[in-house]
Amino acid sequence: MLMKFKPLHDRVAVRRLEEEERTAGGIIIPDSAKEKPMQGEVIATGSSTRNEDGKVLPLDVKVGDHILFGKWSGTEVKEKAMSAKDVKFSTDARNKMLRGVDILADAVKVTLGPKGRNVVLDKSFGAPRITKDGVSVAKDIELKDKFENMGAQMVREVASKTADLAGDGTTTATVLAQSIIREGVKAVAAG
Repeated sequence: MLMKFKPLHDRVAVRRLEEEERTAGGIIIPDSAKEKPMQGEVIATGSSTRNEDGKVLPLDVKVGDHILFGKWSGTEVKEKAMSAKDVKFSTDARNKMLRGVDILADAVKVTLGPKGRNVVLDKSFGAPRITKDGVSVAKDIELKDKFENMGAQMVREVASKTADLAGDGTTTATVLAQSIIREGVKAVAAG
């Protein structure tokens, strides 16, 4: 649970907006090399400010405003936040995971057999890679939704293990894994 800040009088609480951790060329910037961001979002404000005559004036900013501030201005406070787990149950969880399985397996399926298609894998740096290898396609797919990504990870593991043990047949193993998972989800849903 986040701490509730209530600044006094003319004070404002600001959460720094984190900057991109990669350069345009795809190089990851380590924490030690990053500068503190000078942009932030107002998360709490005091009630008012006073002018030289003692007259009470409202603040110019409100909660939710994005502001710029000096690099070393203000007092830094670390809020202790407990990381909450996103938990899904039943049909919703199964459907999300199955969607991830389908996305990855459908991308890998196109490389199956002698009439399979070539796949172009775009990298954040360097030239794109053209391949017809199912395991390469599987390893390169990362989904944004973490539940869909769990399903994709299961199929990715199947392709990876097949490549390690047999050396070939990764696309076939991926298609079989997709079918097994689909049938398993149907059986679980049926009770």
